[in-house]
Amino acid sequence: MEQIKLLKRTLSAKKILIFIGSVLLMVSTVASGVAAGGQDSIIQEKRAVEKEQSERNAKADREKEMMFREMSPEEREAKMKAEYKARARRQLELVKMAKLTMEQAIQIASSQKSGTAMECSLIGERGTAYYRVTVVSGDENAPVSSLVFVNAVDGTIGDFPNAGYAVTTFNGKEFLTVRP
Repeated sequence: MEQIKLLKRTLSAKKILIFIGSVLLMVSTVASGVAAGGQDSIIQEKRAVEKEQSERNAKADREKEMMFREMSPEEREAKMKAEYKARARRQLELVKMAKLTMEQAIQIASSQKSGTAMECSLIGERGTAYYRVTVVSGDENAPVSSLVFVNAVDGTIGDFPNAGYAVTTFNGKEFLTVRP
């Protein structure tokens, strides 16, 4: 009699363990499906935000162009002078921030990437001044161009995928253009 009760308890415990195991398996399967679906929705949401931003930029560009067309030649010239002065002020602020010379930045960039420094410019990126150095390597048939961003304050190397560039949309195509 004792053995029968013990056998029943053992079978009940096994059934409970099997039930718990199957519930855990179902929960993990559902959770992984939700996570994968969540990632898809995050990607879709990101694409929608990027598309919306692109459309807003294109609309702003069109409005700016229309406004520019409607201006008199004197107004256009005054606006262009004001933009030029603002750009010069931003560049002056960057020059004041920079502790390294352009020559030092080129030396640092050349030590990071082998090749010849072809272009160097001072840009503002993420609140500080950087030198954007274009280093060209390889032979004449297959030249390779690399960008190296040297912090103009402390000489560290920065890594910005689109630093100094702006993504613009024209006729539904995206272009990478150099920021002034």
